[in-house]
Amino acid sequence: MSLPIFHRLVLLAAVVVHLVTAWLSTGYQSADEHFQIIAFAQTKLGELPVEHLPWEYDAGIRSSLQPWIAVQVFQAAEIVGNTDPFSRTLLLRLLTAALALIAARGFIRATLDHVPIDLRKPFILLSYFLWFLPFLHVRFSSESWAGIFLLFGLASVFKEVRRPRDMLWVGIAFGIAVLCRPPVGLIVISALLWMGVVGKVKWIGILLVLGGSAVVAIAGFAADSAFYGRSLFSVWEYVRMGFMGDPDHRFDELPWYYYAPWIVKYAIPPIGACLLLALVLLIWKRPKHLLVWCIVPFFVAHAFIPHKELRFLFPLTDLTPLLLVLGFVEWRMLFNGDKWHTIGKLALGILIFTNLLGLSVVLT
Repeated sequence: MSLPIFHRLVLLAAVVVHLVTAWLSTGYQSADEHFQIIAFAQTKLGELPVEHLPWEYDAGIRSSLQPWIAVQVFQAAEIVGNTDPFSRTLLLRLLTAALALIAARGFIRATLDHVPIDLRKPFILLSYFLWFLPFLHVRFSSESWAGIFLLFGLASVFKEVRRPRDMLWVGIAFGIAVLCRPPVGLIVISALLWMGVVGKVKWIGILLVLGGSAVVAIAGFAADSAFYGRSLFSVWEYVRMGFMGDPDHRFDELPWYYYAPWIVKYAIPPIGACLLLALVLLIWKRPKHLLVWCIVPFFVAHAFIPHKELRFLFPLTDLTPLLLVLGFVEWRMLFNGDKWHTIGKLALGILIFTNLLGLSVVLT
């Protein structure tokens, strides 16, 4: 079976899996997904008093982008007579799933040449069916949307197409990702540095990326000001509070090393351990790779931020299939004997079985 036909069939199966996951994934993954997005939209629709909103509303540190989108979706649903809250949130999950699948498809096509021929089909399968991806692909959360638009931007960077419109699109996608989740700006800065230092992108291309992001920032300022009723840019307010702190609100604090065991535990130990091993191998063998430049600074910065939540790393999740495959390439080059080949097959079988178990849980 040719690769394009295989990809189309896998994508069709992924659509079905994402539809089922969206249908069954009621509720929310984290409280912020509801109280800082949907509740904000309900206030604009007159369904929820402002005084019932969390403190983040008064602080103005949450982007109005997703609440405005929710307002438009809810109003469109009301036009056709649908006011059921479960149906309305289903529409948000379906919208997120559609964007995620489009982004994943584009990223696969952009990065396929970076993957050995014999691993391209496994890479395509992992990109849609790594067990935690379908669940995160249907969450109308700031982390999921930031990851989706980060993927849009990085796909164009990997394609190494330097036309002005492509550079502008990279900037727009990066800008939207930062609007959704300001800490993703660290990944964007890392990607820009990679483009200039390793990718040898001309300065005019970098300026076009920055120009695209500036347009998004201006639009974000206008949207935030209209939403909050005062001149305000949520990204700036978020960053300002991050540096200055808020003495009225204290968060749990955890040691710097907590993310590594969390990844092993919550990604399911065999898969989580492979993720960390793949990252170590890539840092060792390919320190100039774009994945290393994007993941490592973001991961290290979050490790030293005292307040930790696993969802803070979710914008990176769509990069994990490529990370696993490239890590496996380096592992295969290190251990190429018959003994290791047998061990590799056994390990692969365990990983596939584990992934199917995880997928069956998040799908249902």
